[in-house]
Amino acid sequence: MFCSKCGFILPDDSAFCSKCGNKINKDNALSLNGKKLTERKCLACDNINLVKIESNKYYCNSCGSTYVVDDDTIIESEVIDEEIIEAMRKETVLNNQGKYLEGLEILKAYENLNIHNCKYWIKLGRAYSSCGNFDEGKKCYDRALKINDKEPTLYCNMASNLIIDNDFEKAKELYEKAIDLIDSGMDCQYGDYTNILANYGLTLIKTGEKEKGLKLVQRAESRGYKNGNMLRKYAGLKKSLFGGWH
Repeated sequence: MFCSKCGFILPDDSAFCSKCGNKINKDNALSLNGKKLTERKCLACDNINLVKIESNKYYCNSCGSTYVVDDDTIIESEVIDEEIIEAMRKETVLNNQGKYLEGLEILKAYENLNIHNCKYWIKLGRAYSSCGNFDEGKKCYDRALKINDKEPTLYCNMASNLIIDNDFEKAKELYEKAIDLIDSGMDCQYGDYTNILANYGLTLIKTGEKEKGLKLVQRAESRGYKNGNMLRKYAGLKKSLFGGWH
């Protein structure tokens, strides 16, 4: 639904507008219910690749909004407002630039709003973890998991933290879960998928499945992965005089 005062998109159970503070009730709220979702386009962020996660439920893998439909008509929705979407976009840019603390501060501004959005908690968890605060990162991932357990990126981020803890067995299980979700139709960014393949390969090597792991690293490299040799060294492998790794 929308705030009638400032127009921001809000979750359907909002009591107050998170931007302007306007009190929300049935008389002044503007609901998404009844609108059409024929183009499978997210009404919060304009992403055109909504993913079907149940027979009548769609998930935006960009901003985390969800829509329940009946014959293309929205009957229930959980959307996130534009301000937080923009904050998530900024954090992603800063994270890619290595400005982890700046990105964390942007997302932390909304941490106490009790946002019911999987993507927000995934990104906040990544921001905390990138700054070395893995305990807070895990708490955020746990919150995300309760909201949506069908998000591949969530399992990959959780697995990355486990690799840092040298828990390769559990990390492998999480990467397998992520790949199963992608194979079942859950969308994933192309670059993310190459990282998944490479890191999954690492966990296989570290848990005794060297040949299978090396093939996955090679497959990731064929898709543009640039850190294959560094990963092999991290896995404890050495390059032979003939070019192979053992």
